[in-house]
Amino acid sequence: MLMNKGITLQDAIPLAFARPQPLLEHLRMGGQLLEIIPQQGMFYRYLRFFCELCTLPQAIIIAGSLCDIRHQIFVRMRRHLTYPAVLFFIAFVLILFFLHIILPQMQQIVDSSSSAAALNVLGVLQAVFMIMLVLIAAFLVLALLLSRNAELRTLALIRFRAFAPLRSLISYLFAAFLHELSSQGIATVDALHMLLTLEKGSLLYPCISEMKRLLEQGFAYDEIILTSDFFSARFCRCFSLGYQSDSLPELLPLYLKREIVRWQKQADRIGLFIQIFVYVVIAMLVFSVYQMLLTPLEMLNQM
Repeated sequence: MLMNKGITLQDAIPLAFARPQPLLEHLRMGGQLLEIIPQQGMFYRYLRFFCELCTLPQAIIIAGSLCDIRHQIFVRMRRHLTYPAVLFFIAFVLILFFLHIILPQMQQIVDSSSSAAALNVLGVLQAVFMIMLVLIAAFLVLALLLSRNAELRTLALIRFRAFAPLRSLISYLFAAFLHELSSQGIATVDALHMLLTLEKGSLLYPCISEMKRLLEQGFAYDEIILTSDFFSARFCRCFSLGYQSDSLPELLPLYLKREIVRWQKQADRIGLFIQIFVYVVIAMLVFSVYQMLLTPLEMLNQM
């Protein structure tokens, strides 16, 4: 942005970097910016690739736009699911607190038949939460393994590509990348070759790899997309309309916005379900403790 306003690279670096001196010193010695920027990170990988194809300001814009695609999905979903996740954690802590802190101090009460039923309810709630936590932990472990093993990740994507949420995510990423690259004047076929290099090992790689193979075999671009089982039916309808009417640049942004809205609604439904579940659990917890506290009064009435 600064360089597009006529500011030189040497003047823009102190405004854009917290520690500009190593960069400026490297440039004064005749070095190139790409020689000193970090090797790790998705943004810098994109930046290095596009710097070989266009000017530095344009490469920075494209790299930033492509990185924002995934970042925006994460930010939006986190915003909708953080509160339900916190409620779930608090409810689980409450159950553990009552079972392992309060109840041991009420052993005489727990021995009675009335309070034993309440204790059974708490035990069932703890078991349900433990099962859910084990499933969440297993999912996180699996996600970690897939993130560190590109070959295993590719096999899993090919095996479970019929899974609707996965197809929806792949369709969204493909449409978003295609739109961003097309808006920079990059042809569709060239964009596919770029994505094949940039997205190696990612969610998009098996899909793009298959598309490239079919293109080399002589299949039409639109036929490949419309018959691919990597893409959702919603994306195929949008692409078909846009391709036939030559209005993909206008329809793809609409499709992306509708998908984000749909995901947000689904996240809200999941969050609402979690909240209702947590409220029911807390109500059962309060009722169980209330039943235990009534036991001493019943014992006094019987004396």
